[in-house]
Amino acid sequence: MSKKLDSFRKDAARLLKQVLIGERSASDARTEWPKEEGKDRLLDKAFHELYHYEADRDIRDKDEIYASWQKKQIKNIILMLEDED
Repeated sequence: MSKKLDSFRKDAARLLKQVLIGERSASDARTEWPKEEGKDRLLDKAFHELYHYEADRDIRDKDEIYASWQKKQIKNIILMLEDED
């Protein structure tokens, strides 16, 4: 993996963490999302999950099980983004 792609992934992981702990809104994170020059499937997947996290706020507010599952999904993506292999 290139250093640039690794940097993009680390930036994405940082943004997702900030969203999960309430330091940043999902909307704000989307506007700050790293723009990779090539296509990276993991960054695309992470952005897709962020989009759903933003869109599903009303569901999370009503359904603790769904909220827990969705947060776990985001945490797993963070781990993948931070993995340097």
